[in-house]
Amino acid sequence: ALVVGNGVELPAPARLRAVHQPLRAAFMGRLHVDHKGLDLLVDACGLIRNAWVSAGARLEIHGPDCGGSAAELRKRIARNGAGEVVDLKGPVLDRDKARFFNSIDVFLHPSRTEGHPIAVLEALAHGVPCLLTPNTNMAEEVVAAGAGWVVEATREGVARGLLKLLDLSPSELETAG
Repeated sequence: ALVVGNGVELPAPARLRAVHQPLRAAFMGRLHVDHKGLDLLVDACGLIRNAWVSAGARLEIHGPDCGGSAAELRKRIARNGAGEVVDLKGPVLDRDKARFFNSIDVFLHPSRTEGHPIAVLEALAHGVPCLLTPNTNMAEEVVAAGAGWVVEATREGVARGLLKLLDLSPSELETAG
């Protein structure tokens, strides 16, 4: 039998991560608006903007452009008035991934369809809990492990999930991580 790795370098054995106050959440992956559900995420941020601004919470979207999606996301962020909450950034390079995962409290993956979400595996390996849609393909396993939450794959469902994150205590976030 031949076993081929997935190309992900696992971090050193997990240690307890410090939870940030205020909350920091992020998506990392290819910026494909429809496939990755980034439209749902940005639209949801428009719906919950006031609560996140009041809490001082931030959301980062990291990744390489895919077919003009970065420009589309910038327009969507502006149209939804989500710029106070959402930062669109470039890709996270391999050498910067540990620092990236240590800088966030929750990893977001609102995908509409996903075969094998490597970024979710990386987040979990770094002790970062995940907020996922059912289509992420690992949602049931993540919930069963107590390592995250599943939300409906709609802008309203994602918005409810983002609001719920604000209600979680640092202890609850640490336990999920």
